Amino acid sequence: MKIKLFTHTDLDGVGCAIIAKLAFDEVDVEYCNYNEIDQKVKDFTGLMKFKEYDKVYITDISVSKEVADLIEYSVTEKKEYLNRYQLIDHHATAKWLNEYRWAYVDDMELSIIPGEKVMKSSGTSLFYNYLWENENANLPFALNFIEKVRRYDTWDWHTIHNDNEAKRLNDLLYLIGRDRFVQRFTKDTSLRFTEGEEMLLEIEQTKIDKYLETKSKQMFKQYFGDHLVGVVFAEQYQSQMGNYLALNNEDLDYVVMIDVGNETVSYRGIHDSIDLGIIAKSFGGGGHPKASGSQTHSNVKESLWRTFVALNK
Repeated sequence: MKIKLFTHTDLDGVGCAIIAKLAFDEVDVEYCNYNEIDQKVKDFTGLMKFKEYDKVYITDISVSKEVADLIEYSVTEKKEYLNRYQLIDHHATAKWLNEYRWAYVDDMELSIIPGEKVMKSSGTSLFYNYLWENENANLPFALNFIEKVRRYDTWDWHTIHNDNEAKRLNDLLYLIGRDRFVQRFTKDTSLRFTEGEEMLLEIEQTKIDKYLETKSKQMFKQYFGDHLVGVVFAEQYQSQMGNYLALNNEDLDYVVMIDVGNETVSYRGIHDSIDLGIIAKSFGGGGHPKASGSQTHSNVKESLWRTFVALNK
């Protein structure tokens, strides 16, 4: 089968690419951020490029209603295209897509951990299970790798399991790069790090610790409405930093991290009363209640100002 895969750029999205390459012989992967997915899928669908593939998957990221309607119109034009697309996502803010028969969005799933009934889902875990159940894919037994990806993406590695191995898996992705990471875990999904990988990870952790300490001193606190928010400009380690700043500043309602170079805004928090996924969605992004992200614009200050003005209307 010839497969087209649109997937997110983070560990969970890359995990989906690895699963696809394990399941199929020919996979054309296109990595997308939130500000890119709509245009890429729109162009692909509008030009009828899906005719060149046996199946088109969109994983760990979702499309707008405009693009969803375009897909719906395109695949119902002829019966032979009815099952051409499949979107699989785990962000609660995208559940509205379940009205389309080619979309499956669920933020919870049955647990593979003894004693637990349900757990937070990830794109990788949902995609693996979908292929196993619906495509008769000849997949290897990769549950440990999938669970580590799930734990990191949902932050269960820190809040529930204290699983540093999941965090190190994410570190390795950014150390060796996406292509090498995919090649490495397509060949072997076990988490036995080599001596060289262990050395890289140890050096990286030292850099992370120093970076978090520096950025912690640069963060400023600002009230926006009833929320006290920590704001910092940061180009690296957003997930670790957001959690670090939130845990070490209990007076904050959440943390905002602005990456000027990549024009992204990351939101992190630890409080159950604030859903950051809804905040990110209002700015074209998405994510989880305690970890989400969106794009900004070239004029970061103006964009950030518009963001917080909108939040307090």
